[in-house]
Amino acid sequence: MGRRGPPKTPLKVLEDRGSWKAKINKNPIQIKDGKPVKPDWLGEYADAAWDQTCGFLEQMGILASIDNDALLNYCVTWERWRKAEEFLKENGSTYTTVDKLGNKIHREYPESKLSLSLAAQLLRLQNNFGLTPSARASITLPEKPKDKDEGSAKYLNVG
Repeated sequence: MGRRGPPKTPLKVLEDRGSWKAKINKNPIQIKDGKPVKPDWLGEYADAAWDQTCGFLEQMGILASIDNDALLNYCVTWERWRKAEEFLKENGSTYTTVDKLGNKIHREYPESKLSLSLAAQLLRLQNNFGLTPSARASITLPEKPKDKDEGSAKYLNVG
């Protein structure tokens, strides 16, 4: 059974909000920000996916070196899905064979099911990284603190 309810709000976000929930965990995990290290053995599509995804995660402010393995899993899965899709584009999703009686039978290529399975896995990974619209809708970033005098300044500036 999966986790119930909405995803947990990151501790940093809770702290920036001033939430009391940020103080519940007395010994939180401290993660140093940093860029994951891209392996040199990635294939062409996985390499491109790595660069693009790191760029997106960096823009969102959630890229961390600890996500290296999850990011690697995403990129390798992306490459496998892309290759399966290229096969299907070139060959179609079915092929014709002949049974023992000489009847033509249309069968589905294994890449068809593989593509669907990999697409579902990609969607789960994308949700984990906040790379889908619905996943981003559940992420709340802290507001930047306003200057304390900002509101009253417009009324006090006379002259």
